[in-house]
Parts: sequence; C-alpha cells; structure tokens
Amino acid sequence: MGGQPGRLAPMTAPKTPPAAPASPVDAAGLPPSLAGKRRTPSLTPRLFTALVAARTAGTASRLLGKGGGTQVPGRIARRIDPNVLATLVGGSGVPVVAITGSNGKTTTARFTAELLRGQGVAVNHNSLGSNLIHGVTSLAVAGADLRGRVAADALVAEVDEGTLLTVLTDLAPRVLVVTELVRDQLDRFGELHALGDALAWVSKQMPADGVVVANADDPLVASFTEERDGRRVTFGLELPGSLDKITRAADTIRCPRCRADLTYRAVYLSHLGDWAYIAIMLTVGYIVDDHDLLGSFAHCTFPACIQRIVIND
Repeated sequence: MGGQPGRLAPMTAPKTPPAAPASPVDAAGLPPSLAGKRRTPSLTPRLFTALVAARTAGTASRLLGKGGGTQVPGRIARRIDPNVLATLVGGSGVPVVAITGSNGKTTTARFTAELLRGQGVAVNHNSLGSNLIHGVTSLAVAGADLRGRVAADALVAEVDEGTLLTVLTDLAPRVLVVTELVRDQLDRFGELHALGDALAWVSKQMPADGVVVANADDPLVASFTEERDGRRVTFGLELPGSLDKITRAADTIRCPRCRADLTYRAVYLSHLGDWAYIAIMLTVGYIVDDHDLLGSFAHCTFPACIQRIVIND
C-alpha cells in the first residue's frame, strides 16, 4: 500500500471491476444467469385443490372489494398444500430474481421486471408490493395453470427482508438483489446486525453460478457479500459531494466485524456513501501503541479492513 511513512492511508470499499461485454441470451431470451432447465411439476390432488381454491378466493376477494387478491390466494394455497411454493417454483425450474432490503424493493423490482420484458422475457412480478410469505406464494399461484405449470420465463419476486429466510429454499433464487439495510421495524427483525448475518447466510446458500447484486455504499451489505464464493456484483453512486451527514442515529458507521470507525469522503443518506476503512501502517519512526486498536484490526476478517503492516528497513 502506498502513502508516506507515518501516515494513515484510507482503503476504499471494494468496487466492481469494469463490466464485461454483455452476455448473449439463450433461445428463450434469458441471460445465462437466469437460464435453467424447465420441468413440469408433479400434479397431486392436494396441489390441484390448492390451486383451484386459491384462484377462486383471489377472484372473490377482488370482486367483493376486499383487497387486491395478493395475500388471500397464497394464504389459502399454503393452508391446503404447505409445499405449494416449492412445487410451483422449484418443481418447474422457473428462474427467480429475488429483491430484498429495507427500502427501494418495490421500485427496484419494477425496474427489473420492465428491463427483462424489454429484452423479450415473459415475467411474473408481485407488482403491488405484497412481499410477505403469502404474497410471494400468491405470485407463484397467479403464474401457474391448474396443472401447476408456470408459463413465465422468470419470476421477479420482491421479498421482505424478514421473510427471505422462510422462502429461500422454496424460491431457490438465481439472482438476489440487496438494496440496503437500515434499523427498521426492530420488533420484527431484531438487531440490525442479526439481520445482516441472516442475509449473509442466504448469500452463501445460493448456487455458485447464481448472482448476488449488492449495494456497496452500505458497509453492512458490502461485508457479507465478501464472504460469498460464487458470483457477486456490487453497485453504488459516485456523487461529487455529500447530501447528508453522519449523526448518532446513523446505522452501521463502524466495520461490521472489527467495529473500527469508518471514514466518509461523501455521505449520501444515513450511513450510505463513499466510505473507507483506515489501514494501519507501522514504519520505522512511527509506532502505534494502541493495543486495542491493533487487536481489532488484527482479528478482523473483512478483506477491506485487514491490517497491513509495512516496515521500512
């Protein structure tokens, strides 16, 4: 690492390398990250009954003005067949793009769905933002016929960040998009870092040829994507200056692992921005004698925060 002896040098957050040329699409118009072998689910009496009852309940809900039919079908279907989501999605092999995070899920999901449609991909999408377990199940039910066959080329599922663990196995997403994480609804999710740990576990469970797309402006999100062995893509803003300032109310303003302070070249919103860690340089004539500080860096496993020691003879 460069820099003058005796000075602290900032180490920026990991950035995604320059994008490669656009990948070709397969015969169905799907990029390789989404393409997969399609199958016909095994139709059982329970699955058939669940589909008929769910469709009937959804239609009745809309006709009676009792809602948009985005929750009731999934609730009914799961009551009759608890495996309905796994059967329709996993059994058919339809690729899933799951979009989660504290904010921006609905807008990001709509952009994603429209971009895929613009490429000729037939998409089913929970466009009304019903993103809990029954809403995600309703998405699958609405896209299937009474034999359980899903006609769409892909599902774009907006998924509540607290629900993702529950539906992960059933959805088996090929692409996971994480917008950001903020201290929101603590009565449901608990401590922010616990939610980050859960999403880190989710990213590890995804297949190596799947893709995790994460907001690198969020230190917590960036930290768990570093643990993934498979494909990952990070994104972020590059603005000329700050739009916000760090306050005591800001989330994740320290390293998620070693708790070292972050430095910000620019703050975009709350804890999101152009952040960096401080890497320690030990050189002749400059000795750091803060054992607590050195110890925290020395035991940190986040690649962007690893202690770097340079000794000039």
